[in-house]
Amino acid sequence: LVSVIAIADLLYSAQLIYATNYKPIPLLIVASVWYLVFTTIMTIGQYYIERHYARGGTRELPPTPFQRLRRALSRLRYRIGGGDGPVPPPAAPHGTGPTDVGDHHDESGAGGMGGI
Repeated sequence: LVSVIAIADLLYSAQLIYATNYKPIPLLIVASVWYLVFTTIMTIGQYYIERHYARGGTRELPPTPFQRLRRALSRLRYRIGGGDGPVPPPAAPHGTGPTDVGDHHDESGAGGMGGI
């Protein structure tokens, strides 16, 4: 609700300004850039909040965008460098974590049952 009010206020402020100087396009571009920055920051925050609370639903969380980027860069470096050093491990598909309870170390103290 607050974001809707803030965006309406942002567009209203731009409208008031371009009503006086008759240059609507630059002001609407600035307002849209502010909107893009605001929504990007809020989306990133929401991603990490949802990821935090999803820990109880799956055994292994999917990699973050930064982890995926680092993995892709290390593979690219390996391919470009001619294979010096260890081969980066392939990415595990989502949901392919350990299936045997005995193979998974659970720090919650629930005996590998994921807090159930």
